[in-house]
Amino acid sequence: MEDLEFVAQLGAAYERLLRLRSDAHYTVNKPQMEKLVKCIGFFDELAKETGGEVLEPALDPREESGDVIARFPIVDLHGDRVSRFAEIFGYCSAVGIDPTDDNRVEISCTIPDVFVPLAN
Repeated sequence: MEDLEFVAQLGAAYERLLRLRSDAHYTVNKPQMEKLVKCIGFFDELAKETGGEVLEPALDPREESGDVIARFPIVDLHGDRVSRFAEIFGYCSAVGIDPTDDNRVEISCTIPDVFVPLAN
């Protein structure tokens, strides 16, 4: 099986799984949501100072995690920002730092368990 075919099959299986779930079966996990809000706030502050942008967070209770993507022309960390950046990364189950086609830096963060299944 080719890589592209495998990814397509994996994506289709994931979509079938999500269709089995309903948003109504999940609730907000407040401590994790607070971490997501801190992450957004940190990147928003940095974006305002550098001419960057924070994209609207991807929130789908069925996926349980919360995703934040921020884009910057430059990432300038100094002073207490270094420790705050490390704190934010500690909240994440996945982090990506990538260049964009327009010579910016894109940072994506996934905060796990922002939504949790309701107890039966």
